[in-house]
Amino acid sequence: MERMFKLILHTKVWRKWVFAKKLDDVMRNGFIMCGTGKVQPKWRWVRSLRRWLVRVLQGCLEGLGEIRLETDGGHTFGFALLACLIHKYFPEHLSRETWILVNEAGIFHEVGEIVYGDRIDDGSHDRKAKSASEAEVLAEYFRDMPDTEYLVRIIERAEYMKDVPVPYAEVDLSNEIDVAAWWLGALDKTEALLQNGRYKTMDAVGRIGQKDVPPPSARDAGNVKQVGTDDIVFVWSWQYRNLLYGSVLWDLVLAMMMDIYDWKEIPVQFFTHGA
Repeated sequence: MERMFKLILHTKVWRKWVFAKKLDDVMRNGFIMCGTGKVQPKWRWVRSLRRWLVRVLQGCLEGLGEIRLETDGGHTFGFALLACLIHKYFPEHLSRETWILVNEAGIFHEVGEIVYGDRIDDGSHDRKAKSASEAEVLAEYFRDMPDTEYLVRIIERAEYMKDVPVPYAEVDLSNEIDVAAWWLGALDKTEALLQNGRYKTMDAVGRIGQKDVPPPSARDAGNVKQVGTDDIVFVWSWQYRNLLYGSVLWDLVLAMMMDIYDWKEIPVQFFTHGA
């Protein structure tokens, strides 16, 4: 009975998240109606023709099954949304004090990608070089900004705890920075897993085998072999199992899977891992 109640509650959180995340898809009509764009023809009839052509091209993309990809800003919003929901529904796991720290750090945790872009976390990159380059951007960004040293420490520590990875059971709960850093890294990865679950609800299933550039990495290929599918919801979830297992976030990921897949489609490892 307790397990059923937990599943119902985690499913509710997942559905709350996926509904509100749709805000990232809502276009700001006021800007469009006022003609915001790089190309602004002088004559009204030319502008009307341009808008018609844009609609035709957008319709072609929809016909091809193309969807608007998530931006780093959309991911950051999803992160903040997820952190809020976890705090509201599970305050015994994510306290208000920790949530405030995580929320602050989460706003800035992708700032380095403004300069270097999003480098996919599939084991194909030099993690030390990536962390060092993004740390440089953070240091410059936060230079002369008051009361931000702890934010930089949390963000940098989170990168280490994701890479090792450090499960929640091994986090020093007396260390405020470590606790906030674990939640920052774990929520960051969980948001990505939920976003892929959201794509599944849109009939847009990402698959490792369909990667063109870069091709599937050795790490991804190994995880595909372990779970027996190249669906990235399962492949990436399996990749981060050691970071998330034993926490409310792992239970949330499982609830998401059971909500959007037939149970026969879910690799058996997710039911037996850690048993």
